[in-house]
Amino acid sequence: MTDERQGRPSASSMGRVFQCPGSWRLCRQLPVADKDSGVAADDPDYLVFGNACHDYMDRPTDAKYQALGSEGQWMVDKFSDHFRGAINLIASGIPGAFEKGGIHKEIRLWNPDRTYSGQADIAVVDQALSLGAVFDYKSGRALVDNADQNYQLRVLAVLLASNHSLKTVFAGIIQPRSATPLTIVRYDEGDLQEAASELDELMLAIEDPNAPLIPGDHCVFCPAKAHCPALGGESVALVVDSGSVHPGSDGAMEAVSLQPEQLAAIMLMAKRGRAFLDAVEERVKSMLRADPGSVPGWELSPDTEVSSIGDAAKAYEVISDVLEPEAFARACKVTLSKLEDEFHAAHPDHTKSENKKALRALLGPAITKSTRSGSLKRKTDEIPALPPTPVAIETKSEEPLPDLR
Repeated sequence: MTDERQGRPSASSMGRVFQCPGSWRLCRQLPVADKDSGVAADDPDYLVFGNACHDYMDRPTDAKYQALGSEGQWMVDKFSDHFRGAINLIASGIPGAFEKGGIHKEIRLWNPDRTYSGQADIAVVDQALSLGAVFDYKSGRALVDNADQNYQLRVLAVLLASNHSLKTVFAGIIQPRSATPLTIVRYDEGDLQEAASELDELMLAIEDPNAPLIPGDHCVFCPAKAHCPALGGESVALVVDSGSVHPGSDGAMEAVSLQPEQLAAIMLMAKRGRAFLDAVEERVKSMLRADPGSVPGWELSPDTEVSSIGDAAKAYEVISDVLEPEAFARACKVTLSKLEDEFHAAHPDHTKSENKKALRALLGPAITKSTRSGSLKRKTDEIPALPPTPVAIETKSEEPLPDLR
């Protein structure tokens, strides 16, 4: 398969490269099997769903839309709504903007020296006003950096400006499942020049054989995490030097004795430390599959066959003569979100929100509620923003939305 990035850094990985210049050279040295490791590889269902949504947005057809199912259809509809809303928002401050703009989808752009590239999900160029807008679609729920903190958008804005001689570029993240589904940042001519210079300096820095490897949150998504001496050293230090874990101890009592500042510091390392240890475990499994004696003191248990029922309706059809419906129902687990999808598919004349309310009213006492324990997350107001100031955010417009797809 041809590498369209030609072995050079791309916008999607630039956030990691900015924060860890040595990671680019390390990733280039990876075995082929490890080059695509990361979040997507760990979650194939998410990868398939995201790719299908992006494929539809790139080249929409009725057949693709139907194949997406209700969840995918909701996603691509929201992508389109927020995109058109963003264009209207920009045009509200710049009269005439994008009235004759050209649409560019999934086109890879290069800087003049061809040292880095980027591929935007969708971009709009108004050559007459020297104005552009570039957007990246996110189909997942995982928190991503807002537009003003996003290195990927920073690179895409520079590339769009340099390829089309633009003086102003708006860049946005569209993530329908996020609490803030649309964030936008504006880059003016000075911002673009500063960002381009920063990127040129970075391209020189990553060529240095001694470019530093700097552990951080970006390690979680790095294909080289299982091979990184800096992350490996930090992960060992987290276990040995923090005083929270000792041989033969589960660490519970020691963790209680740590001060708040120590706990905060360890939490910063814990996420990437877990990612490293997960990568180590997968590496050990791979080695043991190839050679059962390759890792001293460890062996791999045999694969086990797992049986499941993929078609509940078919299963009930063949077992209904010997099992009462109530007994069969007790053996089944009903997922409310999937039941809502089926209900919505059966009642397409209503919105998904209306169908959700109607179904929950029908189910009534059959629904049980519980409280999910809150999860830890970084305070976003303590994460520094990149230089340009974000513009006001809106996700809907009262004006008719132009069809720019």
